[in-house]
Amino acid sequence: MAMMSADENPVYKNFQTKKYIEGIKLSGKAFLVQDDLPIINWKIKNETKDIAGISTLKAIAVLEDENQTKIKAWYAPILSYKTGPEKFWGLPGIILELKTVIEYENGNKEGTHYLARKIEVINDNEKIVPPKKGKKLSLKEYQEEHRLYMDRLMNMQGGGLDTD
Repeated sequence: MAMMSADENPVYKNFQTKKYIEGIKLSGKAFLVQDDLPIINWKIKNETKDIAGISTLKAIAVLEDENQTKIKAWYAPILSYKTGPEKFWGLPGIILELKTVIEYENGNKEGTHYLARKIEVINDNEKIVPPKKGKKLSLKEYQEEHRLYMDRLMNMQGGGLDTD
């Protein structure tokens, strides 16, 4: 099990059940998004680099999502946790750097970059527990909730009133 926290959206991963729970706040409401961890078909490359004083190996993958998201990760085999940022996982070591890239037909690109700057063991005995506060939703249910929220925002910007 692993718990990664990016400010207010902690992600709890259970590697045995291959499930995750992400605590998300949207417009003052708390949600617990629960779904399967994605299956990532990593290809390990023979490239190394140091990150925060730790030797890492390169791995690449292409997600089987609607965007065919390209991923480049650098993981540390000496740190045996098979986790990384967000829902990324499955390499034989913790991911210390990760880049995602989505390339659109019009030539535009977008992506995310995570980089560990410091590695610190805070408490070896701390029990990892999943987030518990919020309305439980599947990923698809949350995506619909998010879409409705964005629609309300667009209506308000266009001079309409939010009826919620």
